[in-house]
Amino acid sequence: TVMNYLPMKSPTNGKQALERAVSKERFDGVIILLGNNDIMAVPDISINRIAEGMGDMADIVRAANPDARVFLASAVPISTKCDEDNLFASFFESQVNKSQRLAGAVKEVAERKGCTFIEAGKYATCDGTDGIHFDAASNKNLAIYMGDFLNQEIWER
Repeated sequence: TVMNYLPMKSPTNGKQALERAVSKERFDGVIILLGNNDIMAVPDISINRIAEGMGDMADIVRAANPDARVFLASAVPISTKCDEDNLFASFFESQVNKSQRLAGAVKEVAERKGCTFIEAGKYATCDGTDGIHFDAASNKNLAIYMGDFLNQEIWER
């Protein structure tokens, strides 16, 4: 999904998808991890607006389940490693800087909203073929970290 930049009836509208999910189930914790599509869907959107959108999503979770722990995870930064032939190469230059600064903005929103911040870029990279998505190894590393983290933060408390 993309947070909310697409038409309200779009099946890829992340806020609507989240509202549906939290209205049907109760959760001990929810991790909100946006991907690089949220950086790239609207090229001129600011990192602050993206981070504030994550805060809006935390509000959606808490409105449905006030006791849920909410974790805001920054997107894994877009990689500067890209083949010159890559379709996205010219677009990368304008978005890499934004993606590298996003974690700081998300951390500020997480602190203000009383959420736990996770810097996903410490556990995964986008050094795969397109520089936007993480490869299987990074996906595995991030999943293992998130599983261990949730185990400590929620289930062992």
